[in-house]
Amino acid sequence: ASHIAGDLPRALDVLRRWDQSEAASAKGGVREPSPESTELELYYAQVLAEADRVTDALAWLEQRSARILDRTAAADMRARLLCAAHRHADAAAIFRKLLNLNPENVST
Repeated sequence: ASHIAGDLPRALDVLRRWDQSEAASAKGGVREPSPESTELELYYAQVLAEADRVTDALAWLEQRSARILDRTAAADMRARLLCAAHRHADAAAIFRKLLNLNPENVST
């Protein structure tokens, strides 16, 4: 709700607390990746980017890559973030790989 209302700092705080709660409740201290954790990791990076924290969003994706099962979605988000960070050559390389995987995808 905070994200929809445009309160990005609060949305990030809620997501941060969720992450801490998940970490605390992990069995043996290890959190297994899941489709749900994938979506939340990508969502957190999205909110960071929307809060003009593109560098933090890129770092988040890098740190959390092991918990993101959807590698294609993560690569797409990373390429878009790299564009936003004016790292066009790095973004282009990722976009080329994505297009090689699925040449019919014109959304990227």
